[in-house]
Amino acid sequence: MGMARAQQGANPCDSATFNAKACKTAVRHNRFCSGGAWIPMTYQQPYPYYYDSYQAYLAGGGVGSAFPMENCSHSFAGFFGGHGVKRRGFGTTGAGHPIGG
Repeated sequence: MGMARAQQGANPCDSATFNAKACKTAVRHNRFCSGGAWIPMTYQQPYPYYYDSYQAYLAGGGVGSAFPMENCSHSFAGFFGGHGVKRRGFGTTGAGHPIGG
């Protein structure tokens, strides 16, 4: 499981990789951008909790390495809207059929 997490990239709300702007976006949309793709993540707390955790981490001697802002499509329209799946066809006929293969 650790390997899959490494491929996803770092969570911008984790204290060691905290990035305020990326964390706010992640909490608001329950996903974060990593490697050009949106990674689903459920955040149980509002943004101030993660900010306060980061401040406590630094106060305790932790060293932050800011999560880099990445470029992902700003589409939040459903699961496939943020995962780069292109569709073809007309109306409902082609709506559920991914291109490729």
